[in-house]
Amino acid sequence: MEVPRINDEDLENYLEKNSSITDEEVGEIVHEAQGDLNDSLKILNSGYKSGEFEKLFVQWVRDAFMVKKKPQFLKSIIFWAAEIAGWNRGKQKKFLNYCSKIFKLAFLQNYQSENLVYKKIDAEVYNWAGFSKFSSGANIDSI
Repeated sequence: MEVPRINDEDLENYLEKNSSITDEEVGEIVHEAQGDLNDSLKILNSGYKSGEFEKLFVQWVRDAFMVKKKPQFLKSIIFWAAEIAGWNRGKQKKFLNYCSKIFKLAFLQNYQSENLVYKKIDAEVYNWAGFSKFSSGANIDSI
């Protein structure tokens, strides 16, 4: 017997009432869970930390772009990598999963599929449109 998908609004209401995450994080979980309450609870209980991951992702991408112009940014990347290396394996995997999702969303944005882009990085002084133009079919495999 197939269990029907829970509509997004009901899943949003459930998460808002039963968790202490932001509205944006609720939206991200609802999108990722695709109508599956069990999946949404797994995501929620996995220590969901979009804000922490976003900050580290932005730092990594900025430093990686800057190192081409100013090699001293390599030192910042090394410190960044040391911080990530100090995490347990599970958290590292979650971060890598987060990074791959962000690159996928940027790729979709670049190819005018905005209806599929459920999250954009909204960090201060971060140009999502400029970043998404970098993610293309020519480089997505190497990324």
